[in-house]
Amino acid sequence: MSKKNNIQTEVQNNEVVVTKVINVVETTNKRPGRPVNPNSPRQQRLREMEERRSNGSDVKRGRPVNPDSVRQHRLATMNTGVLGRPVNPDSARQQRLALKGTLPLGRPKKVNVETTAEVIVD
Repeated sequence: MSKKNNIQTEVQNNEVVVTKVINVVETTNKRPGRPVNPNSPRQQRLREMEERRSNGSDVKRGRPVNPDSVRQHRLATMNTGVLGRPVNPDSARQQRLALKGTLPLGRPKKVNVETTAEVIVD
């Protein structure tokens, strides 16, 4: 609500009469944007979901999961600890790991191999 104060002065019988007039204007809070149709299918569905939540029943959300999909099978194998590409146990790296236990990180050091070549001059 908002009030507007108006002060009016009048002269009556050589006396100044001051009257204060208060106009009360009622305002309603209107929501901005498009009005909501309470009978629309979406509003009915939202109302039903709210009722189910208040009753404590399960409310489905999002897209349903297909348990036979490739992604679900991949996620199931990820939970077992098998990630990435398969390991070849016969590779040189795996054999070095088996001998030492661990491999140093980073680029391997350059191995200096000294070669001597004999030059034969005729």
